[in-house]
Amino acid sequence: MELFVQLRLGAGPDGAELAKTIEIYDAETLSLLGTAASMEQWTSFYEADPQFGAALLIHVVGPADASWAYELWVDRRDSQWEDSCEC
Repeated sequence: MELFVQLRLGAGPDGAELAKTIEIYDAETLSLLGTAASMEQWTSFYEADPQFGAALLIHVVGPADASWAYELWVDRRDSQWEDSCEC
């Protein structure tokens, strides 16, 4: 199972005020499965592992006083999936 999570911040300050972390947990056991951290506009997490086929909890950590817009994308798919085009 492949898991891709991406957090994109809208217009806001630069540097340490953009510091954020994506944490991925097993929803049943609450065991941490992976993390990604960034001080850029985008933070991305990608891994392929059978453990991502279970129910997941996605936790985003950032500055408490942040007040700008954001988008969160989550894509989970079977590893056998192909993106092909016969053009």
